Amino acid sequence: MFAQIRRCLHGYLRPNSSPVQIVSLAILAVFLAPFTWAQDAVGALEGLVTDSKDTPLAGVTIDLKNLDTNSVRVQTSNAEGRYRFALLNVGRYSLTADVPGFAHFSQAPIEIAVSQTV
Repeated sequence: MFAQIRRCLHGYLRPNSSPVQIVSLAILAVFLAPFTWAQDAVGALEGLVTDSKDTPLAGVTIDLKNLDTNSVRVQTSNAEGRYRFALLNVGRYSLTADVPGFAHFSQAPIEIAVSQTV
């Protein structure tokens, strides 16, 4: 058994590695393997709100609606006009923004995929 493990780990161990070192490394690899393949089933959406002259707009209310579940999340743009919706479930969304004195903005559908930032 140790010979088989040693062949699998060839190049990662010193030539005089003990069976305990080999088994320890194999056990560690087995327990850490699921973490290397795991992906978050969420994504994010971020953006910048500007006027027609590309001046950032602060305090803009931005609504993000999941088109599959109808749940709504609300953010307000910061002093630099930026907003971010983190930890979004994968799916289709619509985004709307309203600012007094400006035209209503709407965009849909926006697709959020696994581990994606749009």
